[in-house]
Amino acid sequence: MINNYPEFSATLGTPRKKGNGWELQITYTKLDGSRARKSFGAPTKKEVCKKRDEFIESLQNKIITKTSSCTIADLLHEEADFLFNGNLIKQTSYRRRNESTKIIENSILGNTPIAEVKEENIMSFLNSLIYEYSDSVIKKVFSALNAAYKLAISHNILFYNLMSSRFIIRPKSKKPTKKVTAFTPEEQKAFENAVKNRFHKKNSNNYDLIMLIELHTGIRCGEICALTPDCIDFKNNLIYIRNTVTKDKNDRPIMGYSPKTENGVREVPMNKISVELLKKAVEEYKPNRYNVLFYDHHNDKLITTNQVNEAFKRLCDNCCIKRSGGQHLLRHTFATRNIEAGIAPEVLQHWLGHKEISVTLDTYNDVFRRRNNDAVEKYDKYMNTYSNNNI
Repeated sequence: MINNYPEFSATLGTPRKKGNGWELQITYTKLDGSRARKSFGAPTKKEVCKKRDEFIESLQNKIITKTSSCTIADLLHEEADFLFNGNLIKQTSYRRRNESTKIIENSILGNTPIAEVKEENIMSFLNSLIYEYSDSVIKKVFSALNAAYKLAISHNILFYNLMSSRFIIRPKSKKPTKKVTAFTPEEQKAFENAVKNRFHKKNSNNYDLIMLIELHTGIRCGEICALTPDCIDFKNNLIYIRNTVTKDKNDRPIMGYSPKTENGVREVPMNKISVELLKKAVEEYKPNRYNVLFYDHHNDKLITTNQVNEAFKRLCDNCCIKRSGGQHLLRHTFATRNIEAGIAPEVLQHWLGHKEISVTLDTYNDVFRRRNNDAVEKYDKYMNTYSNNNI
């Protein structure tokens, strides 16, 4: 446990005329918690105030090296453990916090006491991230550093927040942005035919329905693996997304009782194909301790995205589709087909569970751009009608 130390404070004091000069006295907190006084003298009022300000600044900038040798990672790990043990954060949040902390821990800041870290150390570390990590990861690490310094101040290990320096900024990633890829209509047809025609070994898991449901609903794989029979409303043709399969702090699959984003809780309408797929899933349902439609009965555990990824890659190889990455491409394919069909972005945003419309527009920017020609043709057609009506 990081020790607590007395909070620093100091009175400014009032300059007083004394003889031919000026004097000023302040009261401040010492490291042992006791209060002390210090007097200053100078020929002018301005000079005595300057001496006072310099002394207070030196106290504020003084790092208490004698009181703690804890690192940034020590503080962050301690806080994560405290919050998790108090049931204030879930296992997924705990794991994500520690992922950011490990990046710091494995860097040049790893073994350096926070009391000895300098501005140039932090900027050197942050700049080392730009070629390896995305803006999203850099943002999380930057936030973790801020949190560490606030913790150090609350523990009175430091008297000031180094992260507030104007010489410390969050750099932008130079890692190439991965372009969203999707099946072409021909590849999609070949993939679906491969799914229908392939043979499954006895006592092996069948991930076909999971992949096809993702392809025709756009629901994330983890959300599909968390579906229970009562999530499927055939009367109103709706799928209720409430949970997702995620990982615990030890990287093992668990039921996460909330989707990936705050907009993840949603109702997704079923089209004709997905209705048939989900009817089959309900018919094939076998009881399990999580009551989910899709379960790894052979190993008595939840199905993970990694398992589906491996099945997806094998299937693509079998039908000679050359694609990098995993089954998330199926979700992108669903979105792409909808954009090609002219579905409004705000409708697609809800179906996909994106927090902001900007996420939908940015993710599928290239697909929307390819629709420009169709949009121009629609405009021309409309204007021709409008012009004819006004001749």
